[in-house]
Formats: sequence, C-alpha cells, structure tokens
Amino acid sequence: MTNDENIAEAGKTPLYCRVLVLDDHPIVLRGIENVVLEGENVACTALTSLPAASGCERYDLCILDLGLCGAHPGAAIDRLRLMWPGCRVLVYTMHEEPWMAAELEELGVEGIVSKHSPLDELRHAIAELRKGGTYCDPVFTRLKAAPVRLTSREKEVLALMLDGRNGPEIASALNISIDTVKTHRRSLMSKFAVKTSAGLVSKAGGTDLLKPDVFEGVS
Repeated sequence: MTNDENIAEAGKTPLYCRVLVLDDHPIVLRGIENVVLEGENVACTALTSLPAASGCERYDLCILDLGLCGAHPGAAIDRLRLMWPGCRVLVYTMHEEPWMAAELEELGVEGIVSKHSPLDELRHAIAELRKGGTYCDPVFTRLKAAPVRLTSREKEVLALMLDGRNGPEIASALNISIDTVKTHRRSLMSKFAVKTSAGLVSKAGGTDLLKPDVFEGVS
C-alpha cells in the first residue's frame, strides 16, 4: 500500500497509517506515542535514534524531534526520505524563531509544531498530515508575519554589512569587539530568517528598514 493510498477522503475514517516517532527522551517518546495511538487505524513504532530505524518496515508518517538531528537537520530528513520515499515528516522543536520555520520549509517537511504548544497542536498536525495536508503551528505563523524590529546597534551593523564591510571593519567602525559584531549578526540572521551573512545582505537589502542617514557618523 502506498502512502497516497493511506490518505483518507475528507470526512471519512482515516485509512491505515504506519507512524514512526523519533525522540531520545523516553518519557516524551511514550507521551507522543500515546497521542498517535488515540487515532483510528494507526500503528506506531517509537525509537530513540534514527539509526535504530534503519532496515525497519515502511512508514507513512515520521514524527521527529529536531534536537535528535544535531547540527544538520537536512541530512537526517534526507535520510528519512531515502529510507521511506513518500513518508511525510512532522517536526517538533523547542526553537520558536522565524528562521526555524523558514529552514524547515526549505527542507520540505510537511508539518512543524512547537514543543511549548498544547498537545492539541500535535493532534491537529497529525490529523492534517494523515489527510495529505500540511501543518504549521500558529506560533510560527505569527512569528513569520511579525514585522522585523531592529535595535539601533543592529541597524548600524546591518548598514555596514550592506556597505560591504567585514567583521573586523565593522568592529573598528563602531568601536566594539568582533564578538559583539558576531552576536548582532546572529540576531539579525534570526530576525530575517536566514542562515548566512550573504542571505542576510540579500534579504535586508530589499527592505526599507534602514533610514538613508544610518551611515552618518560611521566611518
């Protein structure tokens, strides 16, 4: 049976769905497993690592703790896709930042839920993915829609980045340490939901957040 065949028609009992839950915290793992098993026509396997799932049967839905992926979530998600083509991926994470939702969307996951949200959000996400839809926790939707607000120092750092200055040059111009420059740069990348300095320059350059006189007094 293919994953498409497992998608139920609207208003009808969901067809059989094989779910894999991956989390390295046993208590959390069992809690999510119990939520999954509240549904109809569902089987659930709960494991504490992705390698432990290698060679297992085919799954239609994987509920994945992003913290289990380490520094490279894309590699883990790609591995899931390779092992079980057509498997839908629902990620839950403690990181409630705009860049997180943007990154997961780029990776093509079908669902994202915050660990800080009520369990009902997880239930809604599972139901939507089983029907063939997608789900984004409202907390991330609000974050993506919120206007970007910068501190005066962030504006100065960003202005110099757009002017082509590197880290040491920015530190010298603003009389701050290179570590402080890096801190502001990380904050800017988070606020603009990008992962690289190049992405920040590209995205911020198309906004009107910086007033024309922001360069004044900065040499």
